[in-house]
Amino acid sequence: MTRSRVAAVRTFVVLFLVLGATFLSAQAPPQPAGGRARVLVQLRLPGPYVAEGRMPNAAAVAAQRRAIDGAAARALAGLDPAGHRIARR
Repeated sequence: MTRSRVAAVRTFVVLFLVLGATFLSAQAPPQPAGGRARVLVQLRLPGPYVAEGRMPNAAAVAAQRRAIDGAAARALAGLDPAGHRIARR
């Protein structure tokens, strides 16, 4: 590869990274005043979520609900107790 081609590729990569970072930073929501924000949390369950109406029996429904409760408890355990408030669960 010639020196000019290497320089062109290097320039393209730098421009791509700069423009990509600019685009991604523009997509971030603005910080609210006071440092507070509402967030939605998606829980990682041990298995796929299945609508309760499609489950074979009440035991499967109860097991899925326990898995959801456990995942929520683990997520909440990682938060500072004085630094958050649950609006809806």
